[in-house]
Amino acid sequence: MAFDAGLHAERVPVRGSGISPGKRIMDIAVALVLLPVAVPVMAVLAMILLVMQGRPVFHISCRCTAQGRTFGLIKFRTMSVAQNDSGASGGDKAARIAPLGHWLRAHRLDELPQLINVLRGELSLIGPRAPLPEYVDRFPDLYARVLRNRPGLTGLATVVFHSHESRLLSVCRTATDTDAVYARRCIPRKARLDLIYQRRRSVMLDLWILARTLRVVFRPRRGQVTRMQKGVRRMMTVGRMSHRGEAKDDKSRSGCYPEQGIRPRTLAREDHRNRPARPADS
Repeated sequence: MAFDAGLHAERVPVRGSGISPGKRIMDIAVALVLLPVAVPVMAVLAMILLVMQGRPVFHISCRCTAQGRTFGLIKFRTMSVAQNDSGASGGDKAARIAPLGHWLRAHRLDELPQLINVLRGELSLIGPRAPLPEYVDRFPDLYARVLRNRPGLTGLATVVFHSHESRLLSVCRTATDTDAVYARRCIPRKARLDLIYQRRRSVMLDLWILARTLRVVFRPRRGQVTRMQKGVRRMMTVGRMSHRGEAKDDKSRSGCYPEQGIRPRTLAREDHRNRPARPADS
């Protein structure tokens, strides 16, 4: 993504959109609890990045929230600066990732500054990932449903699908390939999980997602799949059976029920109702 994108993003108040007062209070409380630990870590990381990579230390990306509003999503910069850069990050951008950037991404530490976005009211702790404007413009009906919830620092789609998304995009060698894979294979599946979260969200589910995210920070393990994640992927597999071409490739890797104890048939019916229309090729 372009490193100057979002530097001049319109700063708009997003409080009151896609979030309940109780969830907003929880976001502020958890963010304030995390800040005493996060601020020293961010200060050390900022100094190391300044010495090793130079300026800018932060990457501010223009992202969308509900009702077409935009805001600047704050991250530590993990890639070299490139002009006219846009779209999802895939294998075509792998050479630009700094050695320290790989480690920051593996532990999700590049996203620590997003606690500022949470305190501003631009992000929730838990919710769909804030999309790039270009994808919202291409798939407005889909994102109109997904962004009924305020975007989050992490979410169900993040903890369940992120590693598979990384594998799909890592083999892309051109920006065109990355964009095609992301639009056809990643956006619909992440949206499906986001819509499941909309219907099943609860305090317990939020705590589970937050715990899984913190576990990645302290102990990232590639290929580790929990019982709950396996259930999520089974449900998505059932929902995709109508797409026979993709089902053959991904039969063993997608699907989900976010809460234990829910009957698979019930989730399959729910997934069928929530499944977004497959985006057309661009």
